[in-house]
Amino acid sequence: MLSPFAHFRKRGLRLPLRLACFLLLTASVSVACSSDSRPPHPLAPPVPLATHGRYIVDAEGNRVKLASVNWYGASDTFHVVGGLDTAPIDEIVRSIRSLGFNSVRLPFSNEMMRITEPVDPRAVAANPSLIGKTPLEVFDATIDALAREGILVIVNNHTTRGMWCCFLDSDGLWFNEDLSTEEWIEDWRRIVRRYLDEPYVVGADLRNEVRMNSFLEEPHWAEKDRDPALDWHAAAERAGDAILEINPDLLIVVEGINFPRVHLSRVAVAPIALSIPNRLVYAAHNYGFIGPTALPPTYGEMDWETFRATMDAEWGYVATEGEAYTAPVWVSEFGIGFDADNDAWFKNLIRYLDEGDFDFAYWPLNPGPKASGDDEPYGLLELDWKTPREDFRTEAIRRIAQPKKGPGID
Repeated sequence: MLSPFAHFRKRGLRLPLRLACFLLLTASVSVACSSDSRPPHPLAPPVPLATHGRYIVDAEGNRVKLASVNWYGASDTFHVVGGLDTAPIDEIVRSIRSLGFNSVRLPFSNEMMRITEPVDPRAVAANPSLIGKTPLEVFDATIDALAREGILVIVNNHTTRGMWCCFLDSDGLWFNEDLSTEEWIEDWRRIVRRYLDEPYVVGADLRNEVRMNSFLEEPHWAEKDRDPALDWHAAAERAGDAILEINPDLLIVVEGINFPRVHLSRVAVAPIALSIPNRLVYAAHNYGFIGPTALPPTYGEMDWETFRATMDAEWGYVATEGEAYTAPVWVSEFGIGFDADNDAWFKNLIRYLDEGDFDFAYWPLNPGPKASGDDEPYGLLELDWKTPREDFRTEAIRRIAQPKKGPGID
Protein backbone atom coordinates (compact mmCIF):
# COMPACT_ATOMS: atom_id res chain seq x y z
CA MET A 1 0.00 0.00 0.00
CA LEU A 2 1.33 3.42 -0.91
CA SER A 3 2.02 5.82 1.92
CA PRO A 4 -0.31 8.84 2.00
CA PHE A 5 2.59 10.95 0.80
CA ALA A 6 3.51 8.83 -2.22
CA HIS A 7 1.44 11.19 -4.35
CA PHE A 8 4.03 13.91 -3.81
CA ARG A 9 6.33 12.48 -6.44
CA LYS A 10 3.61 12.40 -9.09
CA ARG A 11 3.54 15.41 -11.35
CA GLY A 12 1.36 16.71 -14.15
CA LEU A 13 -0.72 19.85 -14.61
CA ARG A 14 -4.26 20.10 -15.86
CA LEU A 15 -4.56 21.83 -19.20
CA PRO A 16 -5.18 25.51 -18.42
CA LEU A 17 -8.84 26.37 -18.87
CA ARG A 18 -8.30 29.27 -21.25
CA LEU A 19 -6.06 27.15 -23.48
CA ALA A 20 -8.64 24.37 -23.48
CA CYS A 21 -11.33 26.84 -24.47
CA PHE A 22 -9.15 28.21 -27.26
CA LEU A 23 -8.53 24.77 -28.69
CA LEU A 24 -12.21 23.93 -28.59
CA LEU A 25 -13.21 27.19 -30.21
CA THR A 26 -10.67 26.82 -32.98
CA ALA A 27 -12.18 23.42 -33.63
CA SER A 28 -15.55 25.18 -34.11
CA VAL A 29 -16.96 23.62 -30.97
CA SER A 30 -19.42 25.90 -29.23
CA VAL A 31 -19.12 25.45 -25.49
CA ALA A 32 -19.11 27.66 -22.40
CA CYS A 33 -15.72 26.86 -20.88
CA SER A 34 -15.20 29.86 -18.69
CA SER A 35 -17.06 30.98 -15.63
CA ASP A 36 -16.33 34.52 -16.85
CA SER A 37 -19.81 34.02 -18.31
CA ARG A 38 -21.25 33.50 -14.81
CA PRO A 39 -23.78 36.30 -14.32
CA PRO A 40 -23.10 38.54 -11.33
CA HIS A 41 -24.86 37.26 -8.24
CA PRO A 42 -27.18 39.81 -6.60
CA LEU A 43 -25.77 39.08 -3.15
CA ALA A 44 -22.10 39.24 -4.17
CA PRO A 45 -20.08 42.46 -4.42
CA PRO A 46 -18.66 43.53 -7.77
CA VAL A 47 -15.38 41.71 -8.21
CA PRO A 48 -12.38 41.70 -8.25
CA LEU A 49 -11.55 42.92 -4.78
CA ALA A 50 -8.62 45.10 -3.79
CA THR A 51 -7.50 46.99 -0.71
CA HIS A 52 -7.73 50.65 0.23
CA GLY A 53 -5.75 51.45 3.34
CA ARG A 54 -7.07 49.20 6.10
CA TYR A 55 -10.13 48.12 4.12
CA ILE A 56 -10.99 45.57 1.45
CA VAL A 57 -13.01 47.17 -1.34
CA ASP A 58 -14.99 45.91 -4.32
CA ALA A 59 -14.52 46.75 -8.00
CA GLU A 60 -16.43 50.00 -7.47
CA GLY A 61 -14.29 51.06 -4.54
CA ASN A 62 -16.82 50.33 -1.78
CA ARG A 63 -15.97 48.53 1.46
CA VAL A 64 -16.41 44.75 1.52
CA LYS A 65 -16.18 43.16 4.95
CA LEU A 66 -15.15 39.52 4.78
CA ALA A 67 -17.59 37.82 7.12
CA SER A 68 -16.29 34.32 6.53
CA VAL A 69 -16.49 30.79 7.83
CA ASN A 70 -13.95 27.99 7.56
CA TRP A 71 -15.19 24.84 5.82
CA TYR A 72 -12.54 22.23 6.46
CA GLY A 73 -11.91 18.71 5.22
CA ALA A 74 -10.01 19.06 1.95
CA SER A 75 -6.79 19.47 3.93
CA ASP A 76 -7.67 16.57 6.22
CA THR A 77 -7.20 12.84 5.82
CA PHE A 78 -10.32 12.32 3.66
CA HIS A 79 -9.20 15.10 1.26
CA VAL A 80 -12.76 16.45 0.74
CA VAL A 81 -14.76 19.11 2.55
CA GLY A 82 -16.91 17.83 5.37
CA GLY A 83 -20.59 17.07 5.08
CA LEU A 84 -20.72 15.66 1.56
CA ASP A 85 -21.50 12.27 3.05
CA THR A 86 -24.56 13.70 4.79
CA ALA A 87 -26.14 16.51 2.76
CA PRO A 88 -26.23 17.71 -0.86
CA ILE A 89 -23.55 20.30 -1.43
CA ASP A 90 -26.00 22.99 -2.54
CA GLU A 91 -27.95 22.65 0.71
CA ILE A 92 -24.78 23.06 2.75
CA VAL A 93 -23.90 26.17 0.78
CA ARG A 94 -27.35 27.65 1.32
CA SER A 95 -26.87 27.08 5.05
CA ILE A 96 -23.66 29.11 4.88
CA ARG A 97 -25.60 31.97 3.38
CA SER A 98 -28.40 31.65 5.94
CA LEU A 99 -25.86 31.94 8.76
CA GLY A 100 -24.94 35.39 7.43
CA PHE A 101 -21.59 34.65 5.85
CA ASN A 102 -20.54 36.21 2.54
CA SER A 103 -17.31 34.25 2.12
CA VAL A 104 -15.57 30.97 2.90
CA ARG A 105 -11.99 30.19 3.84
CA LEU A 106 -11.44 26.88 2.06
CA PRO A 107 -8.40 24.90 3.26
CA PHE A 108 -6.51 22.45 1.03
CA SER A 109 -3.34 20.39 1.34
CA ASN A 110 -0.54 19.99 -1.16
CA GLU A 111 -1.06 16.26 -0.94
CA MET A 112 -4.71 16.61 -2.00
CA MET A 113 -3.59 18.26 -5.22
CA ARG A 114 -1.58 15.20 -6.28
CA ILE A 115 -3.99 12.37 -5.57
CA THR A 116 -5.22 10.85 -8.83
CA GLU A 117 -7.45 8.14 -7.35
CA PRO A 118 -11.15 8.82 -6.77
CA VAL A 119 -12.24 9.85 -3.30
CA ASP A 120 -13.76 7.27 -0.98
CA PRO A 121 -17.41 7.04 -2.15
CA ARG A 122 -18.53 7.14 1.49
CA ALA A 123 -17.09 10.65 1.81
CA VAL A 124 -19.46 11.98 -0.87
CA ALA A 125 -22.38 9.59 -0.35
CA ALA A 126 -25.00 12.37 -0.31
CA ASN A 127 -23.65 13.73 -3.61
CA PRO A 128 -23.72 10.89 -6.16
CA SER A 129 -22.41 13.11 -8.96
CA LEU A 130 -19.10 13.37 -7.08
CA ILE A 131 -18.52 9.63 -6.84
CA GLY A 132 -15.54 8.75 -9.02
CA LYS A 133 -14.06 12.25 -8.77
CA THR A 134 -10.55 12.95 -7.53
CA PRO A 135 -10.12 15.15 -4.45
CA LEU A 136 -9.15 18.11 -6.61
CA GLU A 137 -12.25 17.64 -8.75
CA VAL A 138 -14.40 17.59 -5.60
CA PHE A 139 -12.62 20.80 -4.57
CA ASP A 140 -13.60 22.24 -7.97
CA ALA A 141 -17.21 21.29 -7.34
CA THR A 142 -17.13 22.87 -3.89
CA ILE A 143 -15.87 26.17 -5.27
CA ASP A 144 -18.44 26.05 -8.07
CA ALA A 145 -21.29 25.46 -5.59
CA LEU A 146 -20.15 28.39 -3.44
CA ALA A 147 -19.78 30.66 -6.48
CA ARG A 148 -23.28 29.81 -7.71
CA GLU A 149 -24.58 31.14 -4.40
CA GLY A 150 -22.45 34.29 -4.79
CA ILE A 151 -20.23 33.35 -1.85
CA LEU A 152 -16.64 34.56 -2.15
CA VAL A 153 -13.85 31.99 -1.75
CA ILE A 154 -10.42 32.43 -0.23
CA VAL A 155 -8.40 29.27 -0.85
CA ASN A 156 -6.02 28.44 1.98
CA ASN A 157 -2.92 26.24 1.89
CA HIS A 158 -3.59 24.69 5.26
CA THR A 159 -1.19 21.76 5.40
CA THR A 160 1.35 19.93 3.28
CA ARG A 161 0.06 16.45 4.08
CA GLY A 162 -3.58 15.58 4.59
CA MET A 163 -3.80 15.91 8.36
CA TRP A 164 -5.50 17.57 11.30
CA CYS A 165 -3.64 20.78 12.01
CA CYS A 166 -1.77 21.99 14.05
CA PHE A 167 0.76 20.56 16.46
CA LEU A 168 4.53 20.23 16.71
CA ASP A 169 4.83 18.30 13.45
CA SER A 170 6.81 18.33 10.23
CA ASP A 171 4.14 20.49 8.54
CA GLY A 172 4.84 23.54 10.68
CA LEU A 173 6.61 25.37 7.88
CA TRP A 174 5.56 25.97 4.27
CA PHE A 175 8.16 23.40 3.18
CA ASN A 176 9.39 20.09 4.53
CA GLU A 177 11.52 17.11 3.56
CA ASP A 178 9.03 16.17 0.81
CA LEU A 179 8.14 19.61 -0.56
CA SER A 180 10.60 22.42 -1.21
CA THR A 181 9.80 26.12 -1.12
CA GLU A 182 10.04 26.15 -4.92
CA GLU A 183 7.55 23.26 -5.18
CA TRP A 184 5.22 25.00 -2.72
CA ILE A 185 5.24 28.12 -4.88
CA GLU A 186 4.66 26.03 -8.01
CA ASP A 187 1.66 24.41 -6.30
CA TRP A 188 0.25 27.89 -5.74
CA ARG A 189 0.76 28.69 -9.41
CA ARG A 190 -1.15 25.54 -10.30
CA ILE A 191 -4.07 26.37 -7.99
CA VAL A 192 -4.27 29.93 -9.28
CA ARG A 193 -4.26 28.80 -12.91
CA ARG A 194 -6.98 26.27 -12.13
CA TYR A 195 -9.37 28.95 -10.85
CA LEU A 196 -8.22 31.80 -13.03
CA ASP A 197 -11.64 32.06 -14.66
CA GLU A 198 -13.70 31.80 -11.49
CA PRO A 199 -14.35 35.41 -10.49
CA TYR A 200 -15.57 34.54 -6.99
CA VAL A 201 -12.24 33.00 -6.02
CA VAL A 202 -10.98 36.30 -4.67
CA GLY A 203 -8.03 35.43 -2.45
CA ALA A 204 -5.01 33.20 -1.87
CA ASP A 205 -4.29 32.56 1.82
CA LEU A 206 -0.67 31.49 1.52
CA ARG A 207 -0.17 29.26 4.55
CA ASN A 208 -1.92 28.36 7.76
CA GLU A 209 -0.30 28.85 11.17
CA VAL A 210 3.37 29.03 10.22
CA ARG A 211 5.18 27.65 13.23
CA MET A 212 8.16 25.73 14.58
CA ASN A 213 8.24 22.20 13.18
CA SER A 214 9.10 18.90 14.81
CA PHE A 215 12.76 19.40 13.91
CA LEU A 216 12.66 22.60 16.03
CA GLU A 217 13.30 24.76 12.98
CA GLU A 218 11.90 28.14 13.95
CA PRO A 219 10.47 30.53 11.34
CA HIS A 220 11.21 34.24 11.54
CA TRP A 221 10.02 37.47 9.96
CA ALA A 222 12.80 39.26 8.05
CA GLU A 223 15.50 38.95 10.69
CA LYS A 224 18.81 39.41 8.92
CA ASP A 225 20.88 37.37 11.38
CA ARG A 226 18.66 34.30 11.01
CA ASP A 227 18.56 31.46 8.46
CA PRO A 228 17.16 32.91 5.20
CA ALA A 229 15.53 29.57 4.38
CA LEU A 230 13.28 30.06 7.44
CA ASP A 231 12.28 33.63 6.57
CA TRP A 232 8.49 33.57 6.25
CA HIS A 233 8.40 37.22 5.17
CA ALA A 234 10.64 36.48 2.17
CA ALA A 235 8.78 33.27 1.24
CA ALA A 236 5.42 35.04 1.40
CA GLU A 237 6.64 37.84 -0.87
CA ARG A 238 7.95 35.31 -3.40
CA ALA A 239 4.74 33.29 -3.40
CA GLY A 240 2.55 36.39 -3.52
CA ASP A 241 4.37 37.81 -6.52
CA ALA A 242 4.28 34.43 -8.31
CA ILE A 243 0.51 34.32 -7.84
CA LEU A 244 0.03 37.91 -9.01
CA GLU A 245 1.96 37.17 -12.21
CA ILE A 246 -0.83 34.75 -13.12
CA ASN A 247 -3.81 36.54 -11.61
CA PRO A 248 -3.15 40.18 -10.70
CA ASP A 249 -6.67 40.50 -9.26
CA LEU A 250 -6.30 38.16 -6.30
CA LEU A 251 -5.95 39.27 -2.71
CA ILE A 252 -2.78 37.85 -1.16
CA VAL A 253 -3.35 36.83 2.45
CA VAL A 254 -0.28 36.56 4.67
CA GLU A 255 -0.67 35.20 8.17
CA GLY A 256 1.82 36.09 10.87
CA ILE A 257 4.02 33.57 12.64
CA ASN A 258 1.86 31.49 14.95
CA PHE A 259 4.57 29.94 17.15
CA PRO A 260 6.62 31.38 18.62
CA ARG A 261 3.82 33.95 18.81
CA VAL A 262 5.37 36.68 16.71
CA HIS A 263 2.03 37.10 14.88
CA LEU A 264 2.18 40.40 12.97
CA SER A 265 4.28 42.29 15.50
CA ARG A 266 7.14 42.83 13.03
CA VAL A 267 4.99 44.19 10.20
CA ALA A 268 5.73 47.72 11.42
CA VAL A 269 9.46 47.28 10.77
CA ALA A 270 9.23 44.87 7.82
CA PRO A 271 5.91 45.08 5.94
CA ILE A 272 5.23 42.73 3.05
CA ALA A 273 5.88 44.44 -0.31
CA LEU A 274 4.13 42.90 -3.30
CA SER A 275 4.71 43.64 -6.97
CA ILE A 276 1.17 44.97 -7.34
CA PRO A 277 -0.12 47.46 -4.76
CA ASN A 278 -3.45 47.18 -2.96
CA ARG A 279 -3.55 43.39 -2.91
CA LEU A 280 -2.16 42.59 0.55
CA VAL A 281 -4.28 41.35 3.45
CA TYR A 282 -2.73 40.16 6.72
CA ALA A 283 -4.30 37.39 8.81
CA ALA A 284 -4.24 36.45 12.47
CA HIS A 285 -5.68 33.64 14.63
CA ASN A 286 -6.87 33.69 18.22
CA TYR A 287 -8.24 31.04 20.59
CA GLY A 288 -8.94 31.27 24.29
CA PHE A 289 -7.05 28.13 25.30
CA ILE A 290 -3.62 29.40 24.20
CA GLY A 291 -1.65 32.51 25.10
CA PRO A 292 1.12 34.85 23.95
CA THR A 293 3.76 32.48 25.38
CA ALA A 294 3.96 28.90 26.56
CA LEU A 295 3.39 30.22 30.08
CA PRO A 296 0.19 31.64 31.61
CA PRO A 297 -1.90 33.62 31.16
CA THR A 298 -3.84 32.33 28.19
CA TYR A 299 -5.93 34.74 26.15
CA GLY A 300 -8.94 33.28 27.91
CA GLU A 301 -7.54 34.26 31.32
CA MET A 302 -7.03 37.91 30.43
CA ASP A 303 -9.30 40.73 31.52
CA TRP A 304 -10.59 43.09 28.84
CA GLU A 305 -7.87 45.74 29.17
CA THR A 306 -5.06 43.18 29.04
CA PHE A 307 -6.68 41.37 26.15
CA ARG A 308 -7.18 44.55 24.14
CA ALA A 309 -3.58 45.68 24.67
CA THR A 310 -2.31 42.22 23.69
CA MET A 311 -4.36 42.13 20.48
CA ASP A 312 -3.23 45.65 19.61
CA ALA A 313 0.41 44.60 19.96
CA GLU A 314 0.12 41.27 18.16
CA TRP A 315 -1.88 42.30 15.10
CA GLY A 316 -4.55 44.93 15.67
CA TYR A 317 -2.20 47.88 15.21
CA VAL A 318 -1.63 46.90 11.55
CA ALA A 319 -5.10 48.29 10.75
CA THR A 320 -4.16 51.73 12.11
CA GLU A 321 -4.93 54.15 9.31
CA GLY A 322 -2.31 56.33 7.69
CA GLU A 323 0.82 54.30 8.48
CA ALA A 324 3.34 53.00 5.93
CA TYR A 325 2.40 49.45 6.92
CA THR A 326 -1.38 49.93 7.08
CA ALA A 327 -3.37 47.04 5.60
CA PRO A 328 -6.54 45.04 6.30
CA VAL A 329 -6.34 42.38 9.01
CA TRP A 330 -8.55 39.31 8.57
CA VAL A 331 -8.92 37.27 11.77
CA SER A 332 -9.19 34.06 9.83
CA GLU A 333 -9.61 31.64 12.74
CA PHE A 334 -11.37 31.82 16.08
CA GLY A 335 -14.00 29.54 17.53
CA ILE A 336 -15.64 28.13 20.62
CA GLY A 337 -18.01 25.37 21.67
CA PHE A 338 -21.78 25.75 21.57
CA ASP A 339 -21.97 25.19 25.33
CA ALA A 340 -19.70 28.08 26.36
CA ASP A 341 -22.09 31.03 26.17
CA ASN A 342 -20.62 32.79 29.24
CA ASP A 343 -17.00 32.51 28.09
CA ALA A 344 -15.07 35.70 28.86
CA TRP A 345 -12.54 35.19 26.04
CA PHE A 346 -15.24 34.94 23.37
CA LYS A 347 -16.94 38.07 24.67
CA ASN A 348 -13.61 39.93 24.68
CA LEU A 349 -12.70 38.83 21.15
CA ILE A 350 -16.13 39.67 19.73
CA ARG A 351 -15.92 43.08 21.41
CA TYR A 352 -12.48 43.64 19.90
CA LEU A 353 -13.60 42.57 16.43
CA ASP A 354 -16.70 44.73 16.73
CA GLU A 355 -14.99 47.88 17.97
CA GLY A 356 -12.19 47.50 15.42
CA ASP A 357 -14.57 46.52 12.59
CA PHE A 358 -12.20 43.71 11.56
CA ASP A 359 -12.80 41.17 8.81
CA PHE A 360 -13.10 37.65 10.21
CA ALA A 361 -13.52 33.93 9.53
CA TYR A 362 -15.10 31.74 12.21
CA TRP A 363 -13.72 28.21 12.75
CA PRO A 364 -15.57 26.13 11.65
CA LEU A 365 -18.80 25.46 9.78
CA ASN A 366 -18.35 21.72 10.36
CA PRO A 367 -20.45 20.05 13.05
CA GLY A 368 -18.41 16.86 12.98
CA PRO A 369 -17.45 14.26 13.36
CA LYS A 370 -13.81 15.06 12.66
CA ALA A 371 -11.74 12.59 10.66
CA SER A 372 -10.54 11.29 14.01
CA GLY A 373 -14.15 10.49 14.95
CA ASP A 374 -14.22 13.15 17.67
CA ASP A 375 -17.12 15.55 18.00
CA GLU A 376 -16.78 19.11 16.70
CA PRO A 377 -18.38 21.34 19.35
CA TYR A 378 -17.18 24.51 17.59
CA GLY A 379 -19.30 23.80 14.49
CA LEU A 380 -22.20 26.04 13.48
CA LEU A 381 -24.42 23.41 11.85
CA GLU A 382 -26.40 20.56 13.34
CA LEU A 383 -25.29 17.04 12.46
CA ASP A 384 -27.64 17.04 9.46
CA TRP A 385 -25.24 19.59 7.88
CA LYS A 386 -28.20 21.79 6.93
CA THR A 387 -29.69 23.26 10.08
CA PRO A 388 -27.88 26.21 11.67
CA ARG A 389 -27.25 26.05 15.38
CA GLU A 390 -28.91 29.23 16.57
CA ASP A 391 -27.02 30.20 19.70
CA PHE A 392 -24.84 32.93 21.22
CA ARG A 393 -22.17 32.41 18.54
CA THR A 394 -24.44 32.88 15.54
CA GLU A 395 -25.97 35.90 17.25
CA ALA A 396 -22.52 37.43 17.78
CA ILE A 397 -21.39 36.65 14.23
CA ARG A 398 -24.43 38.31 12.69
CA ARG A 399 -23.85 41.35 14.90
CA ILE A 400 -20.29 41.89 13.63
CA ALA A 401 -20.85 40.82 10.01
CA GLN A 402 -21.93 44.23 8.72
CA PRO A 403 -19.26 46.89 8.16
CA LYS A 404 -19.48 50.05 10.22
CA LYS A 405 -17.10 52.28 8.34
CA GLY A 406 -14.94 52.48 5.24
CA PRO A 407 -15.27 53.63 1.63
CA GLY A 408 -18.89 53.92 0.57
CA ILE A 409 -20.14 53.56 4.15
CA ASP A 410 -19.00 56.57 6.17
